[in-house]
Amino acid sequence: MEAIQLTKEHEGVYEAFLQRHPYALFYYSLKFKKFLEDLLKCQSKYLVVIERGEMKGVFPMMKKEGEYGSVYNSLPFYGSHGGIIADDEETFFLLARTYNRLLDEELVTTSTVISNPFIENTCLKLKHHIVDERISQFTELSFIEKPEEELISKIESTARRNVRKATATGIEVRVDNNCIEFLRRIHEENMQAVHGKPKPKEFFSLIGKHFKSGQDYHLYIATWKQEPVAALLLFYYNGIVEYYIPAIVEKFRSYQPLALIIYRAMIDAWHRGFKLWNWGGTWVTQEGVYRFKKKWAAREKRYFYYTYVKNEQIYHCRKEELVKEYENFFVIPFSEIRGGGDGQN
Repeated sequence: MEAIQLTKEHEGVYEAFLQRHPYALFYYSLKFKKFLEDLLKCQSKYLVVIERGEMKGVFPMMKKEGEYGSVYNSLPFYGSHGGIIADDEETFFLLARTYNRLLDEELVTTSTVISNPFIENTCLKLKHHIVDERISQFTELSFIEKPEEELISKIESTARRNVRKATATGIEVRVDNNCIEFLRRIHEENMQAVHGKPKPKEFFSLIGKHFKSGQDYHLYIATWKQEPVAALLLFYYNGIVEYYIPAIVEKFRSYQPLALIIYRAMIDAWHRGFKLWNWGGTWVTQEGVYRFKKKWAAREKRYFYYTYVKNEQIYHCRKEELVKEYENFFVIPFSEIRGGGDGQN
């Protein structure tokens, strides 16, 4: 066996491989690959192992060129999960060795692999110098026959009160995949309010190009007296719902519209056969975000950013310079930069 680069002729067996693995997340999908290539204008380097026409392992990577050389991510863009998925140890270690050899042979600045929280040891044996920790939270959609009652009984009392308050104040929820511009605008306002980095405008304009409305994603909208007051973008893949972008009009936050959206969306997902609601990653320091997710019967796993540094000049760069050169790629934890940083990139 040997590890080779994914080509168009392998795309069918690649997707078939992912469907065999219950925790092959949305981020591994070919649609997300092509979306990132279009959005980030970067190169993909997806390593795969094929034996007798059947795929046995995958390792998705993206590459960004900049002033200091190449930066690899598995995967880039706001902490997208990557790492190796393999049928057996032999395939796993072959992919790991191929990755390590790539780091030795290419003009690499840094390379970061963001582990898959649902698969153990997806980054075992990969070269790295820095390990950064995150928390993954997820809710199992393990209802039997009365999802409305079962979900209400599983979530914490504060979440139950919020759902009831939203209903009592007249909040209504619907799916409207044509409201992408509303989502973009309110998301931008929300991020500016907390001094965060909003998703770029191109992200929103490319959703409809790369993903099928109603199949790959839903945009839930909450309204009050027919006025949109909150939104939630969800992606669907391989039995898992990805909680991707929530947005709330600030003056309606106390009405708890997002709570009612989440409640309805979880029930809808169960009816469609989805088994897991993935809340995504949380920094260890984000206590408020962590508590919000936890009250929705969320369990947790730890996952890690494994960063290999080949060009040590990167330790002496300014944070702003790295963000400009390698936008939407993870280069190095800002806390590792000589002179410090906020550590939250």
